[in-house]
Amino acid sequence: KLGIVFEGRKRRDFQFVDTQAREDFCQMVQMMKNQFDVHAQSNEYFENLSIWIGTFNMGEANPPKDLSQWIQCQGEGQTLPAGRKFDMYVVGTQESGMAEKEWLVAFKRHIGEAYHQVGCVTLWQMRLAVFVKPELKTKISHVQTSSVATGIANALGNKGGVGMSMFVGGTSLCFINSHFAAGSEKSAKRNSNFFDILSKLQLGQKRLTGFDVTNQFHHIFWFGDLNYRLNFPIDPILKHIKARNWAGLHKADQLLRQRCNQSVFFGFEEGIPNFPPTYRYERGTREVYKWEKQKATCVKINVPSWCDRVLWKSFPNSFIRQTSYGCATNIMTSDHSPVFSTFDVAVSNQYVSKVPKEVCAGHQCRIHLISVTARVASQNRQTNYFLEFFGTYFEGEMRSSTNASFQVDPPSNMIMTAGKSLRRDDGFVMPQWEYADMPQIRPIIPDRQYLENEHLLVSVKAIDQEESCGECCLSLMTLFGDDPTPFSCVLTHHGEYRGELSGYINIMNSVGEGRGLSISVNEDEEVQRHMTIEPGALSAHLAGGGASGAGASSSSSS
Repeated sequence: KLGIVFEGRKRRDFQFVDTQAREDFCQMVQMMKNQFDVHAQSNEYFENLSIWIGTFNMGEANPPKDLSQWIQCQGEGQTLPAGRKFDMYVVGTQESGMAEKEWLVAFKRHIGEAYHQVGCVTLWQMRLAVFVKPELKTKISHVQTSSVATGIANALGNKGGVGMSMFVGGTSLCFINSHFAAGSEKSAKRNSNFFDILSKLQLGQKRLTGFDVTNQFHHIFWFGDLNYRLNFPIDPILKHIKARNWAGLHKADQLLRQRCNQSVFFGFEEGIPNFPPTYRYERGTREVYKWEKQKATCVKINVPSWCDRVLWKSFPNSFIRQTSYGCATNIMTSDHSPVFSTFDVAVSNQYVSKVPKEVCAGHQCRIHLISVTARVASQNRQTNYFLEFFGTYFEGEMRSSTNASFQVDPPSNMIMTAGKSLRRDDGFVMPQWEYADMPQIRPIIPDRQYLENEHLLVSVKAIDQEESCGECCLSLMTLFGDDPTPFSCVLTHHGEYRGELSGYINIMNSVGEGRGLSISVNEDEEVQRHMTIEPGALSAHLAGGGASGAGASSSSSS
């Protein structure tokens, strides 16, 4: 099925005999558009999409009328020149102090009335809204919203998360705004909030059964008042703040520590927070932190902390670059400072083959998995397993036969996967599949330039249960060659590490030349801007108390 929206008319749905016929039709329409539409933005397969993300705990107070410093990425941290406009604005608030309609009008007044509101989702005082430039309106599809409450008894919406997902062209995006449990001592509860939201959000494709939101979208952005604190006494914190020694505070940051231990936000990335802690200020000033809070029976200590954060996770070899990360300093109606972060993301248009159709028709492109071994966290050693494969470039879903054998787990406490050292625990099984157990995946479009930007989603399932034991995403970009190419990836489920998948794959009879990553970035610049959390890299960063341990890769988030 294909839904088409004609300008000025209602949507019409067209039914095709198969996916190949639908794809042929889409390519013909895109070719006509490229040739005759003078207003077409680009004939390229990929375009850059600039995204502004803002998070603000409003402290149940009306914000000031002037929000321009925040929206224009000014203030502290990695900022941008004033006056820049973005293709997409994503704003999340917590403890919102204004009525929804009033807040949306106020925000839209700053970005421009011409921006189209994609949607808004609300859970109590938590809100998430997305706006795009008018020329992008027709490229937005498959919009979904969902919310999860994690307050008292997991029923109250004062804490929890709201999410919105969509496609921009052929690229899937997901945005989650959340408010985790408060209190310096509740780090474990905050971790639990993350997993509850992740497992209960109803976003994504229904056919991807078992895949959570972190394994379904090209890019997922998670932000909000995450409430992670600094594990430092107040006097050293104030001393570091006065000296603007942010690196000295990084090693005490609960979120960085939890991620280093692989306890939460596994596989996510975050820019380095090189700006003042955004909580807890005395309202009306950004010079004084009000760290003592009088309670009925005691005085509670709320040390200054980076409670307000922006993280992201992307499919491997999907271009994304963070271009700013900071906080506004002149919005003082709340005890939190609003945080901004901006990104450049490559989004795909309808692909139009440059290879003659008769040449494509003569090629029987195949994707073969030659030999595969999974290492899956499971206490059940009496069952067998199978693999499920998903992709937008082939018909339906594919699955393997049940595993033919099991590999004996070697006696070791660590395993090296894709150059990363991951902890090994008891309770793992290692099912194996051979060539005869695997399906032959037949891409609809055999062009290498198209296929190398696609991904293969893989789920490991036990035959006696429906739930996935672990999922991963393979980029096809590096898997072309005359001989089988080795691959290895980490399996996760509901945001937790669940094992590894490795083996050999061969992509045969593709047509045309590959071009690799079509967008490149300055690596040195990215080293300064990104903190890619790998167990060894972050441990070195925290131990050293500086930014020198940060790793970077804007073109791959594995």
